[in-house]
Amino acid sequence: MELITEFTLDQPARLEWCTDQTCISVIGYDYLKVLSYPDFNELFSYEIAENEFLLDISPDGKTYATTNNNEELLLKNWEMRTETIIPTGTFFMGAEFSPDGSKIMVTSMDEWGALIFDIETGAQMVKLTGFETAAPVYDVRFGQSNDYAIWIARAIIQVSEISTNQLFPAIYHQDFIMGFDLNADGTLLATSAAEAVNDEFMPTVFLYDFKSGELMHKFTTEKAVYGMKFSPDHSKLALSLGNSISLYDLETQQVTNQFVSETEGISQVLFSPDGTILVSAGEGLHIKFFKLIE
Repeated sequence: MELITEFTLDQPARLEWCTDQTCISVIGYDYLKVLSYPDFNELFSYEIAENEFLLDISPDGKTYATTNNNEELLLKNWEMRTETIIPTGTFFMGAEFSPDGSKIMVTSMDEWGALIFDIETGAQMVKLTGFETAAPVYDVRFGQSNDYAIWIARAIIQVSEISTNQLFPAIYHQDFIMGFDLNADGTLLATSAAEAVNDEFMPTVFLYDFKSGELMHKFTTEKAVYGMKFSPDHSKLALSLGNSISLYDLETQQVTNQFVSETEGISQVLFSPDGTILVSAGEGLHIKFFKLIE
């Protein structure tokens, strides 16, 4: 990996590449910014109101979702200057756009379930149910595939097929799950959690065939992995381990690259849509861009 550029923003909580790779969305704790890439000009900026909660921004970087009451979704397109209200009929914890931006999913607090709405019409398309947990808190998210939802509660993770509401086998870990990702091909699920090795709990990365629940491979790491992301071509898995980044080659099962930061912990890693750039966000408010070198 070759560091090609970096800049600093105040408390960036989450980064998202725009699907055409011409911009990057930065979701902060009280703001949203959309920056052009690679020159980082500010295309849009929004400050969150006192009683408003920012939920997510669409993959094209143009429509963002907020709520004032956790019952209605307010979708705002800053380019077209349009607003759409979607009454969800439930009290929800969070919401997330699908990878293709055509749908939005909310996590219900009224029951163990998720509702998926069509962005264009506002109509409810699917209600996902069946996940069960004794934990008081759970979450459900899209993977990199539009076809699957990922359910997670403490040490349990389970994938469901959205079109059929079919739940695949539940996958259990010995400790709380810290990071996870499902590749865009919908074939492989990666998780990170501590596991007992010779009577000592070690940070471990697991790779599963989620449809069968079979563990394909696992390996320990020196530090806990909180951020992980599959590359667009499914060949690599980027990992953030404390103050370092590693690239794990899925074919050779070897770490191919590593970057170590001397000043900060790294909380998120994200591949560009074409797979040539890796971006990281750190606790020190720095955003770094790396060119991937074979």
